Amino acid sequence: MTIEEVHCIIEAWAKLYAIHLSPDNPLKQNLPDPGASQTTFTDGSSSDARDLVYMQIFDNNGSIVGASNPHPHGQIWITSSMPDEPRKEQAQMKKYREENCGAHLLGAYVSLEMDKQERVVWQNEGFLAVCPWWAVWPYEVLLLPKRHVPSLAHLTASEKLFFSEAMLQLNRIYDNLLGITFPYVSAIHQAPLNATGEDLESSYLHVHFSPPLLFPSIKKFFGGYELYGEPTREITPEDASAQLRASLARLSEPSVKSTGSESPDEAGSQSTSCAKESGGRKEKRSSWWRRIMGKCIRV
Repeated sequence: MTIEEVHCIIEAWAKLYAIHLSPDNPLKQNLPDPGASQTTFTDGSSSDARDLVYMQIFDNNGSIVGASNPHPHGQIWITSSMPDEPRKEQAQMKKYREENCGAHLLGAYVSLEMDKQERVVWQNEGFLAVCPWWAVWPYEVLLLPKRHVPSLAHLTASEKLFFSEAMLQLNRIYDNLLGITFPYVSAIHQAPLNATGEDLESSYLHVHFSPPLLFPSIKKFFGGYELYGEPTREITPEDASAQLRASLARLSEPSVKSTGSESPDEAGSQSTSCAKESGGRKEKRSSWWRRIMGKCIRV
């Protein structure tokens, strides 16, 4: 996809969000063309926007995460109640704001990660992608705007372009990491449709990326301890971000192609060198995996 194509999708998301805002949402009053306040569903029934609470935009990318279609399978669910995960996030962001003189929790986190630079994967003028320190999934990424943006409808025209670039670039980084179309589940969290003024001040637009793969043929599973104790990590967020940055760096490297001018001996030497390098990477990866498993067993 191109940035222009991604931008069209983001524009559609923002428009759908604006259309389904509750009439009581302060944002609804400030939009130039907020759209209808009634939603008609596929079965012919309708619902007043006052009955709608949350718009969950998500993408199941790849059959390994349950997508029934081979292409990225984006969906939008609109619910009459607040889903658990956004509700818990909203409560913590509101609490942080109350206890920190109106400061934003994720805004403070953006500043922290930009200062440390340890877990930053990629950034542009408007958005920051990091492997958060609380990451559970391998190569988990959190994408955040660099300023306080409560929802898609609050993005400026330039920020929508920055957002488009970020979404496209992260997909390229992921796909280049293991040399495969990288599976993941992504989800956008933002202000509720029926947000109050206080909700809008506390909300902070962000995107979760949760990829399940450690290696092309190895998927992370939640076993007994992860399910009933606490999540464990096979790779630290710092190591994950370093590998994702390396994936980005490789994208800008010129590809080496045969010109047909080298001798068979030279070509054979290059092939042998590549094979040795590849074998070294496999051995290094295998050793790394054995060290992890050894630590888990000893613990």
